[in-house]
Amino acid sequence: MSEELAIAERIAGVFRTIGQTRMAGVPILNAALTVEVVGLRPFGENWFCVLITPWFMNMLLLPRAADDAAWLNLRPGESQRHVLPCGAFSFLVGEEEGLGTYQCCSLFSPVFEFTAQDQAVQTAEAIISEVMKADVQEPPGQQEVTQATLKPDLESPSRRNLLAMARDAIAGEGT
Repeated sequence: MSEELAIAERIAGVFRTIGQTRMAGVPILNAALTVEVVGLRPFGENWFCVLITPWFMNMLLLPRAADDAAWLNLRPGESQRHVLPCGAFSFLVGEEEGLGTYQCCSLFSPVFEFTAQDQAVQTAEAIISEVMKADVQEPPGQQEVTQATLKPDLESPSRRNLLAMARDAIAGEGT
């Protein structure tokens, strides 16, 4: 099993368990959706993906190395700013048994706008495509942007604009 597949299965397993325990019977669940990890990939020193659950769709970051110093002092509930190729986003620190510390950026919560899993997956894929698309081409060797290089005046697309771009990308596939 590849490392990516193992990580994706671990994430999905933890959130399936949450769905079957803490979220069981909660009225915000969308019965048309299941837990799915979309687009898991290395991003700098982290793993990046979009996580779909019956109660939310979030961008997710996890450390690639368990002993990553940047993650050791993070506490659940803290907000961290991360620069993705299209701009900066605030991520909330979380921690779950079986997964450890992770960071999430809410895209949809609840997820009632989706009537089928494939619709949610297409939206997640379109969002990944948009957030991983750099607006400005950097010179060779300078594509990676890190927390340390974040400029205070860097503007990010609003969540609403990001979701509109994803919706437009999905609509464009059908034409």
